[in-house]
Amino acid sequence: MASSLAASSLAGAAPKRAVSAFWADRTIGRIVTVGNLKGGTGKSTITVNLACALATGGRSVCVVDCDPQATSYKWLARGECDVAAERMPVEKISSVEGWMLKAGRLVEEYDVILVDLPAVVTPAVASAFLLSHVILIPVTPSAVDIDGTERVLRHVRTTREERLDAMPQVMLVPTRVDQLTLHRDRLPSRMARLHERIGPPVRERAALADAFEARRWIGHFAPESAAHADIMVLEAAVSELLEKAPEPPLLRRLPQMRALEPESLRMPEQAEGVGGKLAQKSWWRRFFTF
Repeated sequence: MASSLAASSLAGAAPKRAVSAFWADRTIGRIVTVGNLKGGTGKSTITVNLACALATGGRSVCVVDCDPQATSYKWLARGECDVAAERMPVEKISSVEGWMLKAGRLVEEYDVILVDLPAVVTPAVASAFLLSHVILIPVTPSAVDIDGTERVLRHVRTTREERLDAMPQVMLVPTRVDQLTLHRDRLPSRMARLHERIGPPVRERAALADAFEARRWIGHFAPESAAHADIMVLEAAVSELLEKAPEPPLLRRLPQMRALEPESLRMPEQAEGVGGKLAQKSWWRRFFTF
């Protein structure tokens, strides 16, 4: 069952920055999905710190934690960030319609929704990718993690095929990068073969690890630190992508979906299997044709 936390402010929070005219004129929010099918990439660290950084820009922000471990949700439960949170694990196709309708309501309430995905293929991955304006893929520069990242990029390609006229903005976020890797230019050479936009790196910083342990965002835990600077550079890059990302077609259809009977949104139980006639068609396309 979904849980929620209302946004709460902390005295002494980072000052609000003026929002651009783009955000001032928005009537519907934007969705950023953060995920990788390889664990240990710093996904929740990116989600929470980026959410809090976006909130300092004067935007209303909500984190939707779809990971059963609920790391982001528990982090935000301390109430020290001006960010709301929802716990919404989606492990069955039969739960997706409720997730999508909730997402449709959240974009009417908040400027930005960040979705923290689990590190396994679930219906949440499919639905979040199809609803997202921006997809962020945290990835460490190790060869093993880059190989694992290629799996999630296959799903990104499927998303693009489903959204040919409104493709999401996609960016790899190098995480846990050490200075030696940057100095020897190992990062670009290792990540170039993924053929995706590479965002600003979030370097290996003790302050980020300490902030995680304290369940605080880096702007509160170590303001003006190098780790804080990395997050704010990432926030600027993501804000730029959000401003030029096209509207996901499925997001425009959510108001229509609300008017449908719940049963008409559900796939048959056999859709959760991999055999039979249903398997002859992409499960992404099977589910979203109704």
